[in-house]
Amino acid sequence: MRSRIDNQRTVLVVDDHPELRVCLGHLLERAGYRILLAGNGAEGLEQLRRERVHVVVLDIDMPVMNGLAACSEDPKLACVPVVVYSADPQPAGLPPGVRAWVWKGSESSDLLAAIEAS
Repeated sequence: MRSRIDNQRTVLVVDDHPELRVCLGHLLERAGYRILLAGNGAEGLEQLRRERVHVVVLDIDMPVMNGLAACSEDPKLACVPVVVYSADPQPAGLPPGVRAWVWKGSESSDLLAAIEAS
């Protein structure tokens, strides 16, 4: 029999603001997700290479490697649904792999709904 933890979906949160990463981590853990955290696109790609991830919550403006560069850098990321969580305006066409674009000023329920739909 599999435990509840074995059945949890893993969400990788990639954002350069430590306080926001922690807050999102707590929100998603309370919603029943297993959480991984990364501070930029390069760290996020490293997590993807090491861990099985079901959904990536990705900021766009970050140092070292921004979210758009991370989307185009590694083909593995194209296989994982991405929910952009950014203060940047949504472009006319979503980048490859991006399933939803949630503005950082939105309600947390909007982010949770986008993750659940991914």
